Order: sequence, then structure tokens, then C-alpha cells
Amino acid sequence: MQTTKAHMMTFLAVLIGLTACSDVNNEQREVDQNQASNNAVTQTVDSVKAALESGNGQSAGNIVTYSCDNGKSLQAEYINSQTSRSARLTYDGKSFDMYSTRAASGAKYATEQGLNAEDGLIWWSQRDEGMLMTMILDHSVNAEDYPILTKCTEDK
Repeated sequence: MQTTKAHMMTFLAVLIGLTACSDVNNEQREVDQNQASNNAVTQTVDSVKAALESGNGQSAGNIVTYSCDNGKSLQAEYINSQTSRSARLTYDGKSFDMYSTRAASGAKYATEQGLNAEDGLIWWSQRDEGMLMTMILDHSVNAEDYPILTKCTEDK
């Protein structure tokens, strides 16, 4: 009987020890999962920042000056936030607030306010080059055929 009690006590001690180890393992597993979640969030934030700053040499609040093939200069202030992208262009003594629009490559911005009342403007940039185009507002011209006003290269 004494031996049975001793075996039971040993069994209970081992069981309690295993339970304690299991709790420690579960806690460590939770810590590891939380760390993995934190790392994933950090990587996502970093990739969003990189996406905003890649492909077109633009970063949030970045002001870039371009020399254009028509002898004029163009200044673009790229305004990027977590929710939107826009640009403020200064060209030919006028400023234009532009919204981001879909581009196959690079970055494309548009505004319905152009150099004259009948047309808007499109600024399409990639790396250190850009094109300023007239956006025909009456839809008589396909977007691929908008007239190019000037091509520009970033001043270095």
C-alpha cells in the first residue's frame, strides 16, 4: 500500500511537471506567434513605404525640378500619404493640383485644369523623365493619342 501511494505521488508529481511544461510551451508559442505578427506588420509597413518611393524616384513631399525639351522648366511636388497620392506641378508660371491616375508604368497625374479652359493636363513620369500632355476633355481623342506638350528630364 505504501508503495502504491509512493507511485501515485510520483505519478502526480510527473503529471504536474508535464502540465507546467505544457503551459510554458504554450506561453512560448504565443510569444513566438506575437513576434511573428509584429514582424509581418513591420514588413507590411516597410513594403508600403517602399512602394510609395519606388519606380519613379518619388518620395513623400519630394520636390523635383525638370528641364523640358521646349526650353521651359517644370517643378513637381509629389505628395504621398497612406491613403492617396497627388502632385502639384508648376509649369509656365502656373500651378496645377493633380490627382494620381492609373499608369501602366511610372506615375501618372491628371487635372481638368490645363493651360487653356478647354483642356486638362496629364503629367506622366518614370524614373528621371516625364511627359506633359494635353488631356482633351471633350472625349474626341483616345487617351493614348493625347498630344504631348513637352518631354522633360530631371535636373541633377
